[in-house]
Amino acid sequence: MSESKPFVTGKIEVISVSQEIAQNGIMPLTDGFIRDPSVGSRVFLFVAENTANELLQGQYSSQDNGMFISDMLAQNVERGPLPNTNIHLFFNQFYDKGSDPFLPLLGLRNNKIKILGLALLKDDKMAGKIGLKDLFAFKTLQEKNTKGDHYLVKLDDGNEVYLNKISSKWKVNMTNLETSPKVEYDVNLNLAIREFSGDKLDQARIKKIKDKIEEQFKQEAEEMIQYFQELKVDPLGIGSLARSRLRSWNKEKWQDQYPNIEVVVNSKVKISETGIAE
Repeated sequence: MSESKPFVTGKIEVISVSQEIAQNGIMPLTDGFIRDPSVGSRVFLFVAENTANELLQGQYSSQDNGMFISDMLAQNVERGPLPNTNIHLFFNQFYDKGSDPFLPLLGLRNNKIKILGLALLKDDKMAGKIGLKDLFAFKTLQEKNTKGDHYLVKLDDGNEVYLNKISSKWKVNMTNLETSPKVEYDVNLNLAIREFSGDKLDQARIKKIKDKIEEQFKQEAEEMIQYFQELKVDPLGIGSLARSRLRSWNKEKWQDQYPNIEVVVNSKVKISETGIAE
């Protein structure tokens, strides 16, 4: 009889938590991993729309499932819509007094593993989720500098434009933090047009595309933040930004204020290149 191989936690590539468990609290399941020095800090933690067993029992490539999912998540962080995420960052967000954690949400579609969006947590319980359409705005506002993800814009004339993000950055202005807080993001987006469904792409059309992006991004970002406020979750860490600027910041007072604060998002778009034949 061959000797059984020991389970080595250091070999873990991903940790999957079912949506049901996430809704009831994931800390009893995950707390031990962060205390285990053999578990790498860059291990991915994610929520499975299905049960973890259902998600992991299929065969999706020639790779081991754990490695396949880890590579998929890493690629989507590096060059796609996912914000930076791993078990170390999750616990940083969990213990940060001014922000709430989030995790990738994965599920099966046509027997393939797909990134569906993000699971939003309040403390260690899943309180809501956002889909793929919100990830561009989320990543842009959650990280100070981003690049590589893509954006789809439908113009008023029915044409569609597919863009690649060359870079993004933002600054935030906060006023009346002690009494009636107002938060204003100024976002700069540098984009390149990769695909255009129309037959002509001249400077006048590019100006219309730029204006449409600024309008659409503002609407999507502000509606997303309003949704966060309704859920009373702060995955963007607005509370942490306020805390860094207000010496008398108080967690309980901020949590009372947060659902009603005014948040404005302004965007300025630069289209540096088209990337397609004129």
